[in-house]
This record gives sequence, structure tokens and C-alpha cells, in this order.
Amino acid sequence: MEMTAGDVEYHAEPNPRETSRARWASTCSSAGRSTTAGTTRTIERLTFDPARSLVGMFLAQLVFGVLGVLFISGEYGTGIIHATLGAGPKRVPVLSDKLAVCLAASFMTAAVAAFASFGAGQHLLGVHGTTQSAPGALRAVFGPALHRTVVGAFSMGVGFALHNTAGGIATVFGILMVLPGIARALRRSDA
Repeated sequence: MEMTAGDVEYHAEPNPRETSRARWASTCSSAGRSTTAGTTRTIERLTFDPARSLVGMFLAQLVFGVLGVLFISGEYGTGIIHATLGAGPKRVPVLSDKLAVCLAASFMTAAVAAFASFGAGQHLLGVHGTTQSAPGALRAVFGPALHRTVVGAFSMGVGFALHNTAGGIATVFGILMVLPGIARALRRSDA
């Protein structure tokens, strides 16, 4: 039996819609985990500190870091970046548009997660809790959301610089987790 080019189906890359759905699922999962961790930590403490109900956002920064790297390096890994740059041959407008989408998605997801975590945590505190109009409460809610947005943008830059998903994620994890520990250890040794 002779095969022709029309008989063979070849898929060089995953369906972009499927990978997009997986990224959205990861982002929503991150929001849920950070909300759950924040409310659990609030129950343990039962004291007012607006930032206590947002403790789960630390875990979320790692998820935003991974998503930021995947946002750009996924295209390099599958080779679809050639089609993207073919449609818009100048890199700066393409990358700035991708950055704008990454920033918007990161901020919206992180803000929703932070508000949900804060609200649930303060609701569980009951009379010991506070409202969003309390001094420092909005700063405690928007601060982590802005931080996660910056982490997502930074991670996207790392993914663009390295063109490698595994290397980008390892670099982001090293910067977000290892460097702060080293800085704390050096600060303690100076004292």
C-alpha cells in the first residue's frame, strides 16, 4: 500500500486552545490555593493583621512565576514563536503585547484571589476581624496582587531570555526562593 502526503496527519505542536485552557486552569487553581491557605492561616492565628489572611499568596507567587515563564517559553519550545513573529515581524511590538496580556491576566487573577482570601479570612475571624476600609487593609490586599503581577512579568522576561521552560522555571524558583534565604542568612551572620 502506497501512502501519500494526504494520508498522514502530523501534529507538530499541541492545540493552542488546549494549552490556553490548561494555563487558565492553573491560574484559577492558584487563586483557589492561595485563598484556602490564607483562610487556614487566619484561623490558626486569630489576631488581626490584614496580611495574615494573605499568607497563601507566597505559594501563588511560585505559580505566577511558572505561568510567566510558560507564557513565552511554551511558544519557543513548540516552535510556534516562528509563526507569531512571522505574523508580526518586529519583536518589540509582539513582546510588548504579550507582556500586556500577561500583566492583565496576572493582576486580575491575583487581585481576585487576594480579595477573596482577605474577605474569607476576616469573616472567619468574626468580631476579631476587620473590614477593607481599615487602615492598611487595602495596601495589604493590593500589595500582594501587584507583587504577583511583577513576578509574572519578570518570569516572562526570564522565559524570553532563556528560551527554555525548564531553565526558566529553575531560574525563577532560585531567585524567588533561594536568594531570599541566602539574604536572611547573611543578615543574621552580620548581627
